[in-house]
Amino acid sequence: MPEGGTTAPQAILQPAGLDELARLLREARGGPGLAPWGAGSQWARWGRVPGAALDLRALPVEPRLSAANLTVTVPACWRLEELDALLAPHGLWYPIDTGDGGAATVGGHLAAATSGIRRTGLGPARDWVLGMRAVLADGREVRIGGEMIKNVAGYNLHRVLVGSLGMLAVLVEATLRIAPRPERHVTLRARFETPAAAWGALSPLRRRASTLVAAEWLRAGDGVEVLLAFEGPARAVDHQAAEAAREIRSAAGLAVPAGGGDGGAAAARGGDMAVYGGEGVTVVEGDAAAVLWDARRERLLSPAALRLRAGVRPSDLPRLWAAVAEVFAGRPWDGIARGYGGVVEIVVPAGGDAAGGDSARGEASRGAGQPGEAAGCAALVLDLRRRAEALGGYLQVRGALPGTVEDLPWTSASPDGHLHRRLKAVFDPAGVLAGAHFLLPEPAEPAAAAAAAAGAATARGIAGEKGGSAGGNL
Repeated sequence: MPEGGTTAPQAILQPAGLDELARLLREARGGPGLAPWGAGSQWARWGRVPGAALDLRALPVEPRLSAANLTVTVPACWRLEELDALLAPHGLWYPIDTGDGGAATVGGHLAAATSGIRRTGLGPARDWVLGMRAVLADGREVRIGGEMIKNVAGYNLHRVLVGSLGMLAVLVEATLRIAPRPERHVTLRARFETPAAAWGALSPLRRRASTLVAAEWLRAGDGVEVLLAFEGPARAVDHQAAEAAREIRSAAGLAVPAGGGDGGAAAARGGDMAVYGGEGVTVVEGDAAAVLWDARRERLLSPAALRLRAGVRPSDLPRLWAAVAEVFAGRPWDGIARGYGGVVEIVVPAGGDAAGGDSARGEASRGAGQPGEAAGCAALVLDLRRRAEALGGYLQVRGALPGTVEDLPWTSASPDGHLHRRLKAVFDPAGVLAGAHFLLPEPAEPAAAAAAAAGAATARGIAGEKGGSAGGNL
């Protein structure tokens, strides 16, 4: 349910076939714009609802599974839990976890490019898309990509539609890569007093742990709690998780248990490994690990007055985390970061309730950050945006209660903003598809855009001298 209190669009159009969908799009020219509508989970996080939406559940699209080729083609209106139910009997899965228990639709997941907690090890959502069937704003049906993993036909335009927020085309079906379900899952849980200590201990692990699929930082009072998920062949997971636990303890100056290799993980099967002081490591498996990650999702999706996303270079994540803590000092907030991606999701809770330990609960009891403090919220966002940009990063508003930051741009001006708008002009010159237009970045000032273009040209030149290639970019 959208946090602003509206449950559904004012008007929902449900075409019974592709011809009717094309007709609705052609007739929408000159109107307020249409937005594809799936489960509404992304709109709920943004706290907004489109005025007129397209519901594609009545379209006659049938799924096609090729277990031998590890590909599946499914309707865009299918929920991810339906996709999982199709794949599970074959020992397969689509490993992207959008964080809402499978309630999101395939189309909504791809339009918002939600890559989930496994992005660290499995890459972004666009890497799992092989092809698409879509209807353009002028009613034309297009097929892009293919249904085979080894496919070199045409341009990779389906990658342009991933993350397009429903503004370029209406996705009808998608062909996805799938994978065998992992034999084993192990989660390491570690507590660090400072973000800098966490980064120092964790930064070497990624290069040596091929089964490491997720690395998340969660706010824990004044420190951070880190969750590391390992998935894959049982022997590899046991070995790499045990070695990672030993390295974290060693980096923190803690006692390292005698033995090594698989012994640490094997001992953990009888129960959680001992927690050493304030910066120990606990190994969690089975149902306990599922509960741990579910709790992480609940924190991210809890009712919020304001949702922000900030990103910097991964090595600058400790500095960004410290900046968030300074800006929101004395106010309730929660933070979850992708440890190797440099991205922090910030949640200012509605009603003054916050996760994150005793410190956060104390802040909540002071009643700071209530939705009525609109001017204060806007000032905090602008302050944090300036700090993120000073680190070479960005800050986006990802959701807000009405009246909180209505006069504040959801995204800052971007040197690439003009490219986004040119794509929109090519795919949808009549402005038929509204989508999440409020997230479309504004072009930067001409001087800044020129400087960015010059920097990009220099980088391409250096890459060319080294034998690299910039192929595939539009």
